[in-house]
Amino acid sequence: MKNLLILSSIFIFLFANKANAQTKFGFKASYTHFLTKEEISYVAVDSRSITHEVSFVEMTPAQSLGIFTQSNMGYLFFQSEALYTQQSSKYQVKSYINDDIDGHLLSEDYKDLDINIVAGINKNNWRFGVGPKFHVLLDVSSDLDDLAFYEEKRKSITQGFQGLVGYNFGKMHLDLRYERDFSKLGNHIYFNDEVSAFNNKINALSLHLGFGF
Repeated sequence: MKNLLILSSIFIFLFANKANAQTKFGFKASYTHFLTKEEISYVAVDSRSITHEVSFVEMTPAQSLGIFTQSNMGYLFFQSEALYTQQSSKYQVKSYINDDIDGHLLSEDYKDLDINIVAGINKNNWRFGVGPKFHVLLDVSSDLDDLAFYEEKRKSITQGFQGLVGYNFGKMHLDLRYERDFSKLGNHIYFNDEVSAFNNKINALSLHLGFGF
């Protein structure tokens, strides 16, 4: 909660800071395609006898809605956003001990508050920028909870970075972004108190459309 208050205070300050700048506020939507690949992690008893095989299948595309502010100061621009995001991860379990869950597709469904901060160069309506992003976990529902060997050790806030190429046309703007989280796919997933072997970095391409006033 303390981290959330700090992030919220930073966002409000940046949102309100528009001295000596042309600033617009507005609404935006985004669509994110994840670049993660399929991966397998094994579950063992006493690090010897393998009992299950858990496969990461995919991260489904994320959809986001929220608000933004964009300030243009000569050749520089600053942009901050708060977006409500929904996304899912899919897993499949294979059992070596005749378990009823064999072959089932399991889902983790996330609801996040994404806070993005970007700054960079602004010229002839084109924008090129980089900046940090923060995922604040609002809610999660995981079918993995039904697995006897599964344990969750999840952080409420995770971080990453992003780079964008954007274009402003009238009251609207369009951004194409590359995004990368600092955490790995399996950082929160533990099997029998051992961290999973999922090593996928969470990379994504996203398309943002904003309307300002």
